[in-house]
Amino acid sequence: MKILLHFFLAFAFAVMSGAVISVAVGTDFGVMASIFFIFNAIISPLMPQNALFAAVVFKTAYVDELLTQLQVVKNTFLARVPNVSHLLEANTINYSKIGAKPNVLIDNATYPIPSVQRTDEGLIVYLRKLTTEGTIITRSEIHNLPYDKKNSVIAQHKESLLEKFYSLALYSFTPSANTTTTPVLVTTGADDGTGRKRLTQADLIKFRTALSNLGVAECDLVLSNEHAEDIMLWSQVFANQYHAIASGLVLPLYGFNITQYVGYAPTFNTGTKKAFGAVSGAGDKKASVAFMPKRMFQAYGSVEMFFTPATAKYHQDEVNFDAYFIAAPKNSEGAGAIISG
Repeated sequence: MKILLHFFLAFAFAVMSGAVISVAVGTDFGVMASIFFIFNAIISPLMPQNALFAAVVFKTAYVDELLTQLQVVKNTFLARVPNVSHLLEANTINYSKIGAKPNVLIDNATYPIPSVQRTDEGLIVYLRKLTTEGTIITRSEIHNLPYDKKNSVIAQHKESLLEKFYSLALYSFTPSANTTTTPVLVTTGADDGTGRKRLTQADLIKFRTALSNLGVAECDLVLSNEHAEDIMLWSQVFANQYHAIASGLVLPLYGFNITQYVGYAPTFNTGTKKAFGAVSGAGDKKASVAFMPKRMFQAYGSVEMFFTPATAKYHQDEVNFDAYFIAAPKNSEGAGAIISG
């Protein structure tokens, strides 16, 4: 009877815990329930039964699922960027930046043929560490609220980390200023009523040409909210030619695979990219960013959860996370931006 009761309780706990965590972090209910059942029915009786060990298991389950969720980049501008997480060593990447390509001689009749040594550069890339501010959950809230606040808080930390991941990535893909290898063009359309010049078809075609001249074939374009609006207003008669009315998504245009990240857009002032997180000022303009996915990379490092359970002195739990991430260009060529005039 004790054995049957043990398995019954383990099953009940697995169902409840699996349901809660699957909702909080958006993973498969069956997978989480199975993990909790195996642990409680088989592993748990063999381990020391104390609050510290329970907290470790709680943290491990959430950290594993959170790390999985943070790497889900479908339907975002990172979807086609190569993921090099398998190259990580202690949240760093060691790689070589290869040298220049060789010249090609046509109908050569002169010998000896010139030779040039290719110089490669060894580089170490350190992932960025993102730390969420701690959230306090009082025990009175846990008992009195009609929902599971603890799991709701953890889900919010995940969303905050994802937002910052995407913002940092887009900022890193954006060139600092207009150069011969990184075009930053300015829109020339009509005033939108705020002093900002709208994006025109001619502007976008000119931008695509500038990138094509740099050998950028397959190109992604992440629109700012303002420029997405401009494109949707290009033609009311042939609206479906430029965007899907039902979803509001802008369709591929002039060789650009177009996405829109509504949460953030890099800011320029007098033609120069401002620092990430800089305070807004007069003359700031949001940018749409173009890049060649295969010339970029992304990597996801370790995730650590810090969880402090309630004590006799302070009847409150506290939680926050560390997460390591990077997304950046492999070199400074082949990316561009277009800002409003």
